[in-house]
Amino acid sequence: MLGDRYVVLALVPPERRWLRELLALEPPGPDGEALQVVVAGSAEELGLRLASGRAFSAVVVDGHHDALSQDLVASCHRARCPVIVVSPSPWASGMDLGAQAMVAGGSLRHELPPVLRRCALPVPAAGICCPEDLHRALRGVPPPGRGVAVAVCGSGGTGASTVAMATAQGLATGGLATGGPVVLADLARRADQAVLHGAGQPERGLGDLLMYRPPGPGGPGSVLDSCLRMPERGYWLLPGLPERSAWAAVRPQAVGRVLALLASISAGLVLDIHPDWDGEKETGFLEVEERNAFSRAALASADVIVAVGLPGMKGAHALACLAQDLEAGGVPPSRTLLVMNRGDGIAAGPDQVQLPDLPEADLVGHGRSLPTALVAPLTAAVGRVLARSGRREAPGASIRLVARGTLGHFLEDEPTRRP
Repeated sequence: MLGDRYVVLALVPPERRWLRELLALEPPGPDGEALQVVVAGSAEELGLRLASGRAFSAVVVDGHHDALSQDLVASCHRARCPVIVVSPSPWASGMDLGAQAMVAGGSLRHELPPVLRRCALPVPAAGICCPEDLHRALRGVPPPGRGVAVAVCGSGGTGASTVAMATAQGLATGGLATGGPVVLADLARRADQAVLHGAGQPERGLGDLLMYRPPGPGGPGSVLDSCLRMPERGYWLLPGLPERSAWAAVRPQAVGRVLALLASISAGLVLDIHPDWDGEKETGFLEVEERNAFSRAALASADVIVAVGLPGMKGAHALACLAQDLEAGGVPPSRTLLVMNRGDGIAAGPDQVQLPDLPEADLVGHGRSLPTALVAPLTAAVGRVLARSGRREAPGASIRLVARGTLGHFLEDEPTRRP
């Protein structure tokens, strides 16, 4: 009876030489590893086999195959299978598509076994494999983060980007996010965080993470390599895409991967998003939903949604409409924080914050922290929403220690056992 073995699902044309090399690996190797190869003749057959419920350790795809795409790699990930690309195509790098590893044809005997040990899990003899274990084996798909996530949105000219900066500084210095870095990600279609931080047009940014490659030695540090450090404010800045035309090439699968990467390395994550999250259901166009993928994903994953408006009749009306749009988008009011920027500093209610009108010189540029009059009210308000929603503990909440013998026992007539 077969023992634990690697079961590889291969999508490869029969004329490829490396297919014979792969089939020659089926007898146990010198290290005692057993390999079983299942060949799929087409992408449709690959999808049917993945949906059959049979456990596979990995999917091996020919780099020149016409079906190799982000959608194919994403479907393999949904089936909890890492993807290994063989003989990389000169026009499309498998790592750019989200694959976990790449190996060269002609050297599979030496390169594939260590890649399988690193990226995949063997299938038990019974053919049953825990999906969560396979999920952890996907080295290029990090686990969900456990830090605080805040999304900030507002119409143009309301100062939403400034509020996002103050929120990030508050998370970093106010005790709401501890145990890791705080990242401010500029996900707006008109990215201006780099300009507001005095960084101009940096070479690093969101575009690097959209084409992210799984980290080597050093782990999560490679994600922060795409960010700019702001030591005076205590957070890292991920600049956005410099041109609006670049959003047409952003795929939904890449959006989820970017947010997962940021969440996996950060204790606090602030997402500066565009105030538009309409999808195919609202507009009838799938292209609109894909264009708003970052905003839609941010609303679904953030612990707090900060909506920013301006004082006055028109500003208050626009803020109320934004709050209604958030609720229509599935955001409960318990996760929403309304911010009236450039007001008199007097809050109109427990779920609202009014920020003072400060000189632009105190807000723009780098080398200085933001004023306390701007950061402190936001930090306190975000903490209240976190506590109210129940998704995070209230800031500074005390932890009650359980003393030995105080938990009692299950049955009234059963004496309390002592060591």
